[in-house]
Amino acid sequence: MTTTTAAAGRLEPIRTVREASQFMIVVQRFRKHRLATVSFFIMIAILLIAVFAPVIAPYGPTDIVVGSRFVKPLQYSPITGKLHILGTDQIGRD
Repeated sequence: MTTTTAAAGRLEPIRTVREASQFMIVVQRFRKHRLATVSFFIMIAILLIAVFAPVIAPYGPTDIVVGSRFVKPLQYSPITGKLHILGTDQIGRD
C-alpha cells in the first residue's frame, strides 16, 4: 500500500525507506574502521601465501644438496638447476 501526497496539484507516491539487512549493516560498519579493513587484507594475503606455498617455495626445509653450497640470492643452483630466491647456506639448504 502506497500513499500519495499532493504537491503543486499533482500526486506523487511517497518513497518508503528500505531497511538494510543485518549483513549490510555489518559490512558498512566494518568499512568505516580502517584498521579492521587493513587487517582483513593482511589476513587475506597470509591466507594466499599459505595456499600457494608449494608454488612459492617448492623445496623442503630439510632438503640438503651438498653441491649447492653458498648459492647467491636469485641464482640457479649449478647442481639442480632450481632457482633459490634467498640463496643457500653453508650446507646447501634453501
